[in-house]
Amino acid sequence: MRKLCFVLIALLLTVPALAVVNVSCAQVGDDPFEVEVSYTSTGSLPRAFALDITVDAGTIIEVTDVNEKFWVYPGTIQINNGSIDDEGDPVAPNTDPCALGGEGTSGMTIEMGSLYSPNDVEHTTGPAASGTLLRFTVSDECTVTIEGNGARGKVVLENTLAADTNLPTTCVVEAADCLFNDGSAEYTLWSSIGKPDCWCYRKQCRGDINGTLFLAKPVTLADLNALKNAFNKLDAALPAGGTCANLDHAKFLNKHVTLADLNIMKTYFNLANASVPECDQVPVITGPYNFWTN
Repeated sequence: MRKLCFVLIALLLTVPALAVVNVSCAQVGDDPFEVEVSYTSTGSLPRAFALDITVDAGTIIEVTDVNEKFWVYPGTIQINNGSIDDEGDPVAPNTDPCALGGEGTSGMTIEMGSLYSPNDVEHTTGPAASGTLLRFTVSDECTVTIEGNGARGKVVLENTLAADTNLPTTCVVEAADCLFNDGSAEYTLWSSIGKPDCWCYRKQCRGDINGTLFLAKPVTLADLNALKNAFNKLDAALPAGGTCANLDHAKFLNKHVTLADLNIMKTYFNLANASVPECDQVPVITGPYNFWTN
């Protein structure tokens, strides 16, 4: 068992700050939704974090990828006669009146501290001036809010002083668009019409307006009729779903469905599925796409 090289209560001392520690969060995954919490310090290294993390929809599922430099978890660490029996967990227990509900709820309290010494074989060096604290997964699209937990010291520096911070801070977690946002005119137009799923059908840009096969063919009479209904009409006159017939993902003379789209459909009309390339393939590539919607 390892001996403590510092008194843990030093992690919680708070007096006027001489340094700034900024905390941020960002979505880093979509399936499942994953959020990364990071920090950047100036003036002094951080010694401990006590953070309340909440979501306004869904629940926090699990904490992962915890920064190994902040390995002391005051809320759950188990110490016996000066030796550590169990390092514990960064999520403070919900039995503590100063902590939030934890994993499986809409909020959790994180406690993480760094202790290191040249004599500690496992922890010879301290944390960097900036880095990732941890990641966690959430069940739904939401806004994440991070605040300092005042009862537990918020953010403390290595010199035991309280850090100035940018808290509270927020970040948004949302599902990825099927059409990748590369700043193109295609994405801008798609966004302006409500991001219809049909633009991300595998073969919509070849004429598959309804996203289905008929007799093993993607571009058939049903698609041709849909194009006819939307052909050469201004936005106000377009039938419901009319923008799905915009095969080249562009407007001409302020009309979604024009001769260019009709020519595309003629090229692939009534061809077998194998003869109709997907939209991210030659001869004409639309996208890029994060995923298909059919």
